[in-house]
Amino acid sequence: MKRIVVQKYTYELRLVKEAIKFGPLNPETVDEVFFTIDPNLAIEVVPEEPETALIISCQNFPGAEYNGVDYKGTDFAADVKRRNPRAVFIAWSELARRAEAVDGGLSKLDGGTVEVVARVLTAEEGDYTPERRRELFPEIDWA
Repeated sequence: MKRIVVQKYTYELRLVKEAIKFGPLNPETVDEVFFTIDPNLAIEVVPEEPETALIISCQNFPGAEYNGVDYKGTDFAADVKRRNPRAVFIAWSELARRAEAVDGGLSKLDGGTVEVVARVLTAEEGDYTPERRRELFPEIDWA
């Protein structure tokens, strides 16, 4: 499973990396996660089916455009799902907006800490099934 984190601030990417490295679960996972501030770059590394992916993304990408239009997190989610319908997409932002292509929302203002993100990123692949993820990650508002 490919794991991808896209955030507009590099310091948030650094905090997530540190939370994985120094966390209790699978610190070696940090080397397997693709971290970027560029959604256009991230979409290129989303694998096609049958492989799956976990994407944790913010909602706003200042200055990012896609086909000449401002690129929003919900647009990015839709592009991810077009590329790989099996991908699990989690919006991690202050206002974790819900859209059809977003599987779960994690609010930074309501318990969505870097430790939660690290725990999600270091989980086993089987933990992302709809049944397991609700049980293991109650902080996330799942669709």
